Amino acid sequence: MKIPKSYLKYFKKIEKNIVGVLQMPSGNFAKEDYHKLRVEIKKLNAVLTSLEFCFKSFKKERYQKGLQQLFKQAGKIRNYQLEESSLRTNPVPQYLSDLAKTIEKEKIKFAALHDKLHIKKIKKTFKKIERFIKKMHRKDLQKFVENERNKIRHFFQKDALLPGNLHAMRKLLKIDFYTRKITDQPVAENLVEEENTFLELLGQWHDCQTMNRLLQKSIFKGVRSAEELHDLSKMNAEIKGTSDNLLKDIKERMQKGVYL
Repeated sequence: MKIPKSYLKYFKKIEKNIVGVLQMPSGNFAKEDYHKLRVEIKKLNAVLTSLEFCFKSFKKERYQKGLQQLFKQAGKIRNYQLEESSLRTNPVPQYLSDLAKTIEKEKIKFAALHDKLHIKKIKKTFKKIERFIKKMHRKDLQKFVENERNKIRHFFQKDALLPGNLHAMRKLLKIDFYTRKITDQPVAENLVEEENTFLELLGQWHDCQTMNRLLQKSIFKGVRSAEELHDLSKMNAEIKGTSDNLLKDIKERMQKGVYL
């Protein structure tokens, strides 16, 4: 039995959204456009992962060229913008000024990658992907979903609270989150609710980790005034505290054993 039409429709929507964003001049990108592009590429990667599972001849790396570089660069911009937004509530003038310059430099790198892309080639790539989707069978897609769930269960049975494991689990949950939206495989309501909450917690924890990493990098450079270093260190400690509390919440959720 062929896959549900909703899967192809879902893919076509991803294609439309990615092409729509990429057709914008890079100089016109707003903060939300970088985020939107990343979300749509994540959805695309979930589709490609399912295809790689269903077809031995399908290698997702072949279909990620160009877009993956753009995804990573947009991620750098998003991280710095996240840090900038956090600092707006506790302004550190010189640091904010330097951060604004860094963001502009990263935007220039993004623009260079963006301008190298050829929309026609990207559309051809999407057509190739579509041909594979049309060959997919419902049972293979269901096997893929269950395979991903087993990977998630595996993390719940090991020391998942290690940062590296949490990052890997977050990626798996994202794939499951996007895939279950377009499959007709029944999912327990409590599992859906738990997964959504868990993803939100992991996302907040990930943001805290990112801000801590960026602040620590600046603090250890040691080229700032004593007052500025004090303010940055205080903020870093506050974010670390939030991160630790989120980790406690994550641990409590994991102990429920919903995936086991």
